[in-house]
Amino acid sequence: MKKLTLLILLIIVVFSYSYSQSNLEINPEYTDYQILYSVPNLDHASRNTILYLDWSSPNAYQRSPSPLVTGYGFYSDSLSKVYNGKTFFANGDEYYMIESWADYYYWYTKKFWFKFKNPETYEFYYLSNNDYEMAKYIVSHNYLGHYYPSLITIDFQDLKYAVNRLRDDQYFAQENRRIKELEKDLVKPDFEKSNNENFHKNDKIEFKNMDKSQRGFDKNLEKPERVPANSKIVK
Repeated sequence: MKKLTLLILLIIVVFSYSYSQSNLEINPEYTDYQILYSVPNLDHASRNTILYLDWSSPNAYQRSPSPLVTGYGFYSDSLSKVYNGKTFFANGDEYYMIESWADYYYWYTKKFWFKFKNPETYEFYYLSNNDYEMAKYIVSHNYLGHYYPSLITIDFQDLKYAVNRLRDDQYFAQENRRIKELEKDLVKPDFEKSNNENFHKNDKIEFKNMDKSQRGFDKNLEKPERVPANSKIVK
């Protein structure tokens, strides 16, 4: 009798699991990021402000509130152990070392490229180590999301810039309703998937009438740390 009862329970469990899996729609491309819902309630005066000069500073990043969107992938822990505790976020089979806001938004523009105008522009400034242009790009209307994934303001000091959306509380997701809107923004629209993905991935910036010295581009500059998921260093 006990064996029969256990067999029936086992059948029920297996059937329930199979049914739940058959009704669960998962897009593998978007399972390697996380949303933080426990957000500190910071008013404008107490919100962490960093200088644009510190856009690539690990110390400034560590002093800041954690980003609301993170990208821990399957191999993030393994890479962290190999690289002395460094943080790695995933974008498909690529892993990006995150030590600064420059790194974070580089990963973010790669992962959620459809939320930016010409995301390759940020990549160019990132590879050029141009903190001012990187920060200016992020705070402008180049970002198409309703809310930002970070809780920082940026001080440009006396430098001129046209738009700084990170001065305005309306772009900060500090309540569940706004965080849910931020989460919705991360889902790639169907028409983007089918029609525009290859176009954006192959898009390149054309710098006409400019040589490398004018662009501030260092030809000896190495590309940022990106580790494929099948890398030999992953144990």
